[in-house]
Amino acid sequence: MSTIWLGKYSTPNKERNIKTLGGRLAKAIHQAIGASRKNRFASPSLEWKTSLFDIPCRIRKPNPAWRKVIADSSQPVHERVYNACKLGAWLDRRHLRRQAAVSLKLGPCQVIHLPGEVFVEYQLYGQQLQPSRFLAFTALGDCTAGYLPTARAFDEGGYEPSELATVTTPAIERKLKKAIASVAIAGMATRRTVQNRQKM
Repeated sequence: MSTIWLGKYSTPNKERNIKTLGGRLAKAIHQAIGASRKNRFASPSLEWKTSLFDIPCRIRKPNPAWRKVIADSSQPVHERVYNACKLGAWLDRRHLRRQAAVSLKLGPCQVIHLPGEVFVEYQLYGQQLQPSRFLAFTALGDCTAGYLPTARAFDEGGYEPSELATVTTPAIERKLKKAIASVAIAGMATRRTVQNRQKM
């Protein structure tokens, strides 16, 4: 939310953004809380599902210049951070590429947790798979991959699919949608169901 207030998606006038956009967000949060409904389930079930997938990485080999920029204190901070992210992505590539879509289903409600900063199209895709269920999404479970755009976004350009903001490729859409489908649809992927646990 702070990036919206401070100008990432608007004008660089921080004070005005905080008052205008921050006020709108605060009002929306208040309205959402007021519209919330409590439900009691007679026999609630807790179900976890996990689907592992590989994130395609556009970084093919480490660049010696990355370390030089990181060590050069005269370089702008954002340039040093950017190069550190690229170097870290390469050095930790095996871990980076192996990610997971994790689903938590509690009664009729379901939340799917994803890595990276995913585009809203992935949430809309998941909700289309289960139109009759309350299905929410959370992201940033592991932000080492940066943004996870749609394949189309790479053609459209912009900040999110740039090398500055993501290490992945257009192939991520197919892999991520497959992982989402495997946890959104019952009966697929690894699952553990706990019914009527008294210690919850």
